[in-house]
Amino acid sequence: HLIQTPSGCGEPNMIGMTPTVIAVHYLDSTEQWEKFGVEKRQEALELIRKGYTQQLAFRQKSSAYAAFQNRPPSTWLTAYVVKVFALSANLIAIDSRDLCETVKWLILEKQKPDGIFQEDGPVIHQEMIGGFKDAREKDVSLTAFVLIALHEAKGICEAQVNSLGPSITKAGNFLENHYRELRRPYTVAIAAYALALLGKLEDDRLTKFLNTAKEKNRWEEPNKKLYNVEATSYALLALLARKDFDTVPPVVRWLNEQRYYGGGYGSTQATFMVFQALAQYQKDVPDHKELNL
Repeated sequence: HLIQTPSGCGEPNMIGMTPTVIAVHYLDSTEQWEKFGVEKRQEALELIRKGYTQQLAFRQKSSAYAAFQNRPPSTWLTAYVVKVFALSANLIAIDSRDLCETVKWLILEKQKPDGIFQEDGPVIHQEMIGGFKDAREKDVSLTAFVLIALHEAKGICEAQVNSLGPSITKAGNFLENHYRELRRPYTVAIAAYALALLGKLEDDRLTKFLNTAKEKNRWEEPNKKLYNVEATSYALLALLARKDFDTVPPVVRWLNEQRYYGGGYGSTQATFMVFQALAQYQKDVPDHKELNL
């Protein structure tokens, strides 16, 4: 049921495209297509192509994205487009020149000298941004979110965007300097994954990250199920990036027990992250006994 037709303006179209991209990525990673029939994969790829083509209509002259052409471009939405397109590039033909121009816009227009990324055009459909919606620690969570997106586009854009490596490093330094002060488990988890990608989730930062977990298996805030699935997925990715395989099983079990299959209002980020994290887990820890989605 994750495979659906994307439609609408620049934000709903991404909400519609997300589940299909992540479902195909997950089923490819876990080699599970025979359960659904290979023709289902072709149908899904058609929907991704459609979503991709529709999204390009919301690309502004600057290469950034907004819900509509006449709205100020959104840093968060643009980074999210980069993330989804970078993952889709393994599945369909994506114009890497366009994608890398968008990456360039994020770096040249939205990154401040201290490494932080700023938002000047907030997303209208706040339900699509997941735990970032909470007003606290937004500088850190946005900077971590953009850093992760840039890192995912690195393989495609490194040669075309000279400033990509330095930009990621600068954002990483900002996160490193502010990690100790973080209070929200969500921010602790998303920033941990960003730091782990750079090999910087170490020492007191690592201790803080691990100590923020409840019962060593989840990064949670009261009554925020979707945020907690999203945050714990980032935490799992951080542990996998560190090859910290001994601490992984309880986290995977907790995610599994949530019986969260994606879909539904406000679930865009939780859906994307849980399937991305579990796909990565299956890749990194091949003899996974406890996983059957």
